[in-house]
Formats: sequence, structure tokens, C-alpha cells
Amino acid sequence: MRRIINSGGKVYWFDHHVWDESWVRMVKNLGVNLFIDRSTCTAGVVAKYLNVSGEGVDVLVKATCSLDLWRFDHWLGNYLGKVVGYKGGSKWKEYIVKKLVNFKGVLDNELLQVVEEEISKELKIMSKVLKKAHVTKYGGLTIAYYFKSDDEHITSYIAHLLMSRFNADIAVICRKGSISLRSKAYNVRELAKVLGGGGHPRAAGAPLRPPLIIRILSFIGIRRPHLEWCITKVKKALDELLSRHY
Repeated sequence: MRRIINSGGKVYWFDHHVWDESWVRMVKNLGVNLFIDRSTCTAGVVAKYLNVSGEGVDVLVKATCSLDLWRFDHWLGNYLGKVVGYKGGSKWKEYIVKKLVNFKGVLDNELLQVVEEEISKELKIMSKVLKKAHVTKYGGLTIAYYFKSDDEHITSYIAHLLMSRFNADIAVICRKGSISLRSKAYNVRELAKVLGGGGHPRAAGAPLRPPLIIRILSFIGIRRPHLEWCITKVKKALDELLSRHY
């Protein structure tokens, strides 16, 4: 960000996560135009502070917040979530953004077909999750954990399945270079901060890069070492949090 600003560029950052004051000061001191509002989802923050409105914008904000804030109070949220994650990558997302510019709240046949395909894929993913997930107890907590492939983009759904199926206090989703944490009662943001990340009290994440040998094993399809390394890092982070209270 410093390089961009020093070269004459401008940075606008819209966020709805929980920020420490020191983070806010650091980013603003760089010259970033920072907008943080925890009362809405990020789509809502963008619309509010760029003063963008209209029928299509309002529908998209409500639908996005429904899914992003896990409220499920607008039918379109789940549909658009499946559409955006369909192919992944910037080209597909750019195509969808252009398609939704004049959106009026009605999905055309192309998008409905995408939703149907995604639902079929999700059912297969959920079946795989239940077969390959692991559960451990640590520090009085039940932790369900799973290694997620790049094509399994439904992180929050996987996490909630793990918590429901195994009655887990924390769901840990390990990926190639990061970790996602979910909980219904435990403050996983504090856990994510120990690991170098952040987020919300009930949904957070952090970058987490394993040693080279583990990355090589994951690349050739041997993922259990990565998964166990990942959960070991979580346990160490829990130990650090516990030590702070004593």
C-alpha cells in the first residue's frame, strides 16, 4: 500500500471486520482511505460510503449481507453465493459483476443452471467432508477439522456441517496457505490473531504456510501431514491464549 500511494495511487479499503485501533492508525497513517462499519456486510459498507443506491444495489446488498453475515434473511443470498463461487478465479467473477450491473432481482436461465450445478457439487462435497473430517478434544473444547481443496469453496457451509454433525465448539478448515475458523460460542477472532490473522468473533481466519516438505506432500495428494500440522498450530495458539489468562 505504501508503494502504491507513494507512486501517486490511491487506496480505498472497505471492511466490516473487527479492527484493533493500532491497525486502524497504521493503515490510515499510510494514507489509505479506510472505511470500517460493523453494522453491515462489506457490500453494504461500499454502497454506504460511496453513496451508491438504487433498486439493484439495494437488492444485492441485502442478498450479500444475508449470506455474509449468516442471517439467511433474503432468498437471493444463497443463490448468488453459488453463482459467484461457480468457477472461481477473477475472470468468472468479472463476468458476473458485469452481468449484475443492471440486476433487478431476477436470475436468468444461465444463472439458474449454475445454481443447479453448484447444489449437486455441494452435496458431493458434504458427503466427502463427513467421511474425511477429524475430531479432537483439547483444552475442554471439541474441535472438528478438515483439509479443504481449492475447488471446495463453500468454507462456511463445511464449517457449520462440522459443528452440527460433531457437536464441535470450533470448526477448523485447513487450506494450502491459510486457515479458517468458525464457532457458535467461542471467540475465534482472538485465536486467529495469535495465528497472524483476524476477522469476526464467530468467523475468522489467518495465513498459515506449512514447511516445504508438507507442501510437497500435499501437492502429490498426501494431505494428512498438512492437516495434523495445521491442528497442532491451532492447539499451540489455544495454549498461548490460555496462558494469557493466568
